[in-house]
Amino acid sequence: MIKGLIFDIGDILYDIPLKYKYISPFMIKIGVEQILFKITSFMVKLGFYKKQYTENDIEKLRKKIKPREGVIDTLKALKKRKIKIVLLTDTIQSPEKVNSRLEALGVLGYIDCVVCSSQIGTYKPHKEAYDAAVKATKAKQNEVMFVGHAKDELEGASKAGLRTIGYNMDRGATSDCYAERFSDIISVIGELNAKRRHNRH
Repeated sequence: MIKGLIFDIGDILYDIPLKYKYISPFMIKIGVEQILFKITSFMVKLGFYKKQYTENDIEKLRKKIKPREGVIDTLKALKKRKIKIVLLTDTIQSPEKVNSRLEALGVLGYIDCVVCSSQIGTYKPHKEAYDAAVKATKAKQNEVMFVGHAKDELEGASKAGLRTIGYNMDRGATSDCYAERFSDIISVIGELNAKRRHNRH
């Protein structure tokens, strides 16, 4: 049975601004972002980045970002089905800032745990990042799936032993299952769980 889902955030729950789609991969390619991940992780462990975001800050974020179609209703439905929802994000921002963005999106109340690269000191597609997210679901690895769009992140999840659901996929990306709409994730999980129940009998 599928008991947990690990979601990427950007271009899954909301659309990333175009400039960031090109800046981040370039920074990773030249090695800058890896250094920033490690520095931020060290600072987080020391207790920095504890800024509390005001309602005014949240309101400003709401004007900048909007959830993709079907996201809130689907997360709500998954929670009703007792599916653990964990977000795995590569970010040099503090966990507090990530949570503020999720609050602005209106999804924070449906999330069981957010795993940030700035906390764990590693990032997708490294196996350790997926392992940390699986641990956060409190389910077994074969009971968890990764939902993503990027080719390297989906491949990384597969190498880490996770089955994958592709949504809003980049060119050349492949996955075990595919959701054309975000809401299709519900039927994908339903069909997989139904097959498992059938195979038991």
